[in-house]
Amino acid sequence: MTDSERDDNDKKVAQVIEMCCIGDKNAESMLRSFAFIARTIDDHVDGDAPADVISAFAQATVMLQMNPFYIKHSSAITAIWAAALNAWLDSNDWMEAGDLRRRHAMVIRDYINEMCQVVALIVGGWHHMRNVSLNVRELFLKDEE
Repeated sequence: MTDSERDDNDKKVAQVIEMCCIGDKNAESMLRSFAFIARTIDDHVDGDAPADVISAFAQATVMLQMNPFYIKHSSAITAIWAAALNAWLDSNDWMEAGDLRRRHAMVIRDYINEMCQVVALIVGGWHHMRNVSLNVRELFLKDEE
């Protein structure tokens, strides 16, 4: 990922967090933590950028555990985080395939974005989630690499 692509993605992440959290500062803080953790792990695995593993570890083991939104909704958040991590790991295994699995890997690697949909559901209900859902997906659309 180039610096320009990283900056563009950061802007999209910030836009999605604002859109999904509708002013809930604890939800925003939690999603920013998850975004940082996910990017750090991905950068470390892909070798894209120097990965701040210590900060990501602190976010995951300390800061998230103290976030009021995370504490209140940890069951739902942990379930979606586990599913997203599992999908990302599978996508990494499939990316090298020269067949249909690579195409599916391009989709399941972004399952992490479902965290935003779950947060939107929690903070604003079903209609809010549905109102932001396609916007979130369209912001993160990308061509196959």
